[in-house]
Amino acid sequence: MKYEEGTGNVSLLINHIGPGDEGEYTCTARNQYGEAICSVYIQPEGAGQLVQQGGYQKEYEQIYETSEQRISGTQTQSSFQSFQQTTGKTSYTNGHIVEEDFKVDTFEYRLLREVEFRESLTRRYAGETDAQIVTTVDRSLGPVVPPQIAQKPRNSKLAEGSDAVFQAKVSANPRPRLTWFKNGQRIVQSQKYRTSFSNQQATLNIVNAHAEDSGHYTLLAENPQGCVVSSAYLAIEPSAVQDGFYDSQRVSTLKSSQVESTTVVDSSDGKTLAPNFVRVCADREASEGKMTRFDCRVTGRPYPEVHWFINGRQVSDDATHKILVNESGNHALMITNVSRTDAGIVSCIARNKSGETSFQCNLNVIEKEQVVAPKFVERFTTVHVKEGEPVVLNARAVGTPIPRITWQKDGVPVVSGPDVHITIDSGASTLDIPRAKASDAAWYQCTAQNVAGSTATRARLFVETPKGSAPEPRRLNLPRPTKVIEPELAPGPEVIYLRHVERAKPHVPQAEEDRIYPPPQFIIPLHDISQIEGGRVHFEARIEPVGDPTMRVDWFVNGRPLEASSRATTTFRFGFIALDLISIILEDSGEYVCRVTSQSGCVESQGLLSVTGRASIEQSSQYPDSLQYIQQLEDYSRYQRTESVDETSSQRPLFIRPLQDLGELQEGRNAHFEAQLTPVSDPTMKVEWYKDGRPITASSRITTIFNFGYVSLNILHLRVEDAGTYTVRAVNHLGEAISTSTLRVYGKQFQECKQ
Repeated sequence: MKYEEGTGNVSLLINHIGPGDEGEYTCTARNQYGEAICSVYIQPEGAGQLVQQGGYQKEYEQIYETSEQRISGTQTQSSFQSFQQTTGKTSYTNGHIVEEDFKVDTFEYRLLREVEFRESLTRRYAGETDAQIVTTVDRSLGPVVPPQIAQKPRNSKLAEGSDAVFQAKVSANPRPRLTWFKNGQRIVQSQKYRTSFSNQQATLNIVNAHAEDSGHYTLLAENPQGCVVSSAYLAIEPSAVQDGFYDSQRVSTLKSSQVESTTVVDSSDGKTLAPNFVRVCADREASEGKMTRFDCRVTGRPYPEVHWFINGRQVSDDATHKILVNESGNHALMITNVSRTDAGIVSCIARNKSGETSFQCNLNVIEKEQVVAPKFVERFTTVHVKEGEPVVLNARAVGTPIPRITWQKDGVPVVSGPDVHITIDSGASTLDIPRAKASDAAWYQCTAQNVAGSTATRARLFVETPKGSAPEPRRLNLPRPTKVIEPELAPGPEVIYLRHVERAKPHVPQAEEDRIYPPPQFIIPLHDISQIEGGRVHFEARIEPVGDPTMRVDWFVNGRPLEASSRATTTFRFGFIALDLISIILEDSGEYVCRVTSQSGCVESQGLLSVTGRASIEQSSQYPDSLQYIQQLEDYSRYQRTESVDETSSQRPLFIRPLQDLGELQEGRNAHFEAQLTPVSDPTMKVEWYKDGRPITASSRITTIFNFGYVSLNILHLRVEDAGTYTVRAVNHLGEAISTSTLRVYGKQFQECKQ
């Protein structure tokens, strides 16, 4: 086996093939996004090759275009044949051919995920008009958005010689560049293939389709904001069918001269097999916002229908869930953006007329961590110690992610050393000084910081030194003087006059008497609160007496003490008590009790919190500015013309080209009435449309145009009740003009009877 990382080519070489080597060979490739599988069959010489049916191949053989490989002994030769048919076959020297299926889900996945692969397939030839992706924003299309396919192309089964049409509704701003593929090969505009894009409608027309036109047709829409893909299958039923298979004479004419003729053997032996999973998924974990994929493989006859479920709800293709399947029996459920609602049991059910089977696995979603700025829930205060005594400063901060703790002394960082020990454990930190010294007296600050912000707490340390241990004064060591200076004579006695003054009594602060405070009581109790999940909650109350130093406040939730967290903040200042909760959840519902305790007594106040779950569908606009802009655009009163006396015309209306009868049209087609009238620039002229004498109201199906004398009425998707007489009436201040036309509509059933 050989794998080339540069090119991605994988090869398996079997030397001297012999008995025992026959069977199915499977190659599996995996990465973090999922896996891809391809298989090849080697059968003993003389055995017929069976045609496998799967996926969309319930009635018709599905064939794809790939390269041919010939294996002879120990040598491998590749010869690429440019066939008009879409059969991908591997031919061996023993005369057996194995069909290889085109993996449309893998092709779509690579178009979306691999930029280089997409650019290599969408590169335009010289002379093509859409060589570059449009980057100009069209304000008339609304805000800038990536391509979205509102209506996907549908699978088709047609008779040979018919024209095949694939249609899709694509919206994007800027205008998207569209690329059509057939079995992974880009389709170029030609007489055979005609593509168009108008009014957000993308169309691919295949003229005179034959059996070789069967296959997967994929639409890629891309603009600078992103890209999107969608595929459909086209099955062409040949005109010459013998016993449910193609005429061998017709198949042989489509083969290259290098391919040996083979006989296709009917694989339908009349037996039915119940569905069976040959590979299932295992339990897994996925982070919120990431991608995960579940793969399985199922067999059965007839080919079973497979459905995916998450917690009992069936999964359908949407913005975050993709259901992938190929014709080899490989099925996958890809969740591009895992959310908490995807957590639970993922099950897959396969059923056909012979029975059904299922398997299930668990998906555990790891919630995305919420970023919360740090906050100190435990602080240290000013400390007075004597020299030689130990000092311990404790602080604890909470936040998401866990904040990083640092210490500073008078603004200078402090690190652990012989005299200072610092310990940090998940937001809690301790600064320990075993023996305090006079030099340790300073301002100490503890800082908590994470990606959401930072906060700090600080206090001062005072170190008292013993009074009797005053430091000895230093003696100055001065050199001897060269000249002896005689000491001065003692001064004579000085006469001092004394006056009697009473000594002031020393000021002694009066000892504060032990004041007895009355028992606490709530003057404003707590109130019940109702809030929506994710909002804020504020409880508050007032207590008396205010200055009691022995008073302590405790909070309880459903009988249990309120745990400290970054979402809960308590306040108690001068008789004001408050509790604030942010980002509340359903589990926060319950009874909140505020208990105030002092030496004189204890009192409690209760309040109920009711949390309402957030609606699964967000009905409020997340872009209020854009909504206001849309409302301004929809305010038609701003665009109404104001009549001016100076601009009035002096001519009455006249139809210079009246309406024409449309005759008889088939139900479901479109009708278009048009006429031309004068004067052209009369602002007072009004145009009205009537059907059988009753006014016509404009809608999404019926639209009118009146511009510079041109009037028209467009009716989309005709109905039988649309038949009748249509009248257009033009009126100004001088008179009126009328033109009439008749429309007849016949139903589709009538058309089938005529045929």
